[in-house]
Amino acid sequence: MPKKNVSSWNGLITRYVRMGDIDAAKKTCARDLQARCYGVRWSRPELTVVSILGACSEAGELGIGSDIHDYLKYKEFRIEGFVGNALIDMYAKCGNLRMARRVFDEMGMKHVTSWNSMIMSLAFHKHCKEALELFSFMEKEPNQAMKPNNVTFLGVLTACSHKGLVKEGQEFFDRIIRLYGIEPDIKHYGCMVDLLSRCGQLRDAFQTIKEMPIRVNFSLCGRLP
Repeated sequence: MPKKNVSSWNGLITRYVRMGDIDAAKKTCARDLQARCYGVRWSRPELTVVSILGACSEAGELGIGSDIHDYLKYKEFRIEGFVGNALIDMYAKCGNLRMARRVFDEMGMKHVTSWNSMIMSLAFHKHCKEALELFSFMEKEPNQAMKPNNVTFLGVLTACSHKGLVKEGQEFFDRIIRLYGIEPDIKHYGCMVDLLSRCGQLRDAFQTIKEMPIRVNFSLCGRLP
């Protein structure tokens, strides 16, 4: 191609990562970054970064993801918004939760999606106490744009389920409607059924399924032992 744009580099690198051809991905990524250093500029470079980091998350390629992070810091790129969330997700899915938390802590402006990414990552890796502590900090944020949403509570309930915190989980579930006016969906109910089942409260789990105002699916019933 005589002229390469963001889609050209983006598509090629992402495809290499997903195919598992990491050497080719690294070489292409290096050529892309070199092109940037020599004055090639894209109108939306963050789109390329987010897409490649997403591919790294899927493939578990911490090396390429870390290289991109280092490059962003070298170029003094503001790591926030979608790029910050993508880095958190990449580090967490590649097993480096310490770096995921560092990215989160260093972000200047944190959108609700940033809090959600970090809480979900902590809950998924069974760092339940840290997930619930982070949620507590989130609730104290004076900015109304940081109000917890349905994804936030999915992470919180997941943390409660992994930790076996029945009472706390029930209290959080009640707050979804009472304090935040959020209508629980099938995933929230699934977390509650999972939590009750893990703690041996099968009757309560079955009662939750019977009383939920949502059509029951096989996935939800499958959470019962």
